[in-house]
Amino acid sequence: MLNKSMQGSLSRQVLAASRQCRGFASASKPKIVQKFGGTSLGTPEKLEKVISIMKTWHKKSQPIAVVSAMSSYTKHEGTTSRLMAAADNAVNQGRFGPIIDKIEDTHLAIVYSMLKDHSIKEIAREHVSGELNQLKRFLESLTVIREISPRSMDLIVGTGERLSAGVIAAVLQQEGIPGEFVNLSNIFDKLDASQSGFREIARERISEILTPVLQEDKVPVVTGFMGHVEHGILDGIGRGYSDLTSGLIAAASDAAALQVWKESDGIFTGNPTRLDAARLVYHVTPREAAELTYFCNEV
Repeated sequence: MLNKSMQGSLSRQVLAASRQCRGFASASKPKIVQKFGGTSLGTPEKLEKVISIMKTWHKKSQPIAVVSAMSSYTKHEGTTSRLMAAADNAVNQGRFGPIIDKIEDTHLAIVYSMLKDHSIKEIAREHVSGELNQLKRFLESLTVIREISPRSMDLIVGTGERLSAGVIAAVLQQEGIPGEFVNLSNIFDKLDASQSGFREIARERISEILTPVLQEDKVPVVTGFMGHVEHGILDGIGRGYSDLTSGLIAAASDAAALQVWKESDGIFTGNPTRLDAARLVYHVTPREAAELTYFCNEV
């Protein structure tokens, strides 16, 4: 008969062996980075499609989700745009509370409609409330200071991705997939995207964060926002920063593929929401894609 000490030792050995087996199993699966834009995530109906995609790929690969801030229907109504409007109102001593309430409603609609497990639901609800309460306190301070630095704006804008990633990780857990919220908001002291070599620095730091999560065979749900970026992420990188984050994560994890999921069927010859004659392009080179982007096309 085993005593408690021997039982504890045996349990630890079994757990370690189990983790090793999972590590070998996950190592045999290709890593796939899946980037989901905000308009793909902003309603329960849309998020259900995303979860279905991830469940399918989880069977045959080790997915890594990179998520933007949620947008219910358009970017104008999205969380990032609302956060920027709230910051502007705070600096000008205007009302920002109603804007934060709309952001809260968007995320809690998903929490209450998609999460049935009480403990998971409470953790997700507390995550949303905690992020927004911290944001409100910061915005209150801006009404006194009446100016905002790039780093302060980063703190505000990054709230959107933190909310999104935390809620989506909870939905995955509800579905029996070991989703893990991974926050890249504070992984650099200061990253200068204008300097050569910044991608290598970012890749190495991201690898340090992701490797332990992947070794535990979990599914990372990563914020598309990363910080701190010199001059702020909006000026230092641009509004499409989550696409860059996805590419860096793919490199850092040695992924077999990077998938960028959008509501569009693909790349068109023009913006299909503005040009009726726009047609789908089945093959495109990086140079051609860059040229389309230069002329205001987007996917």
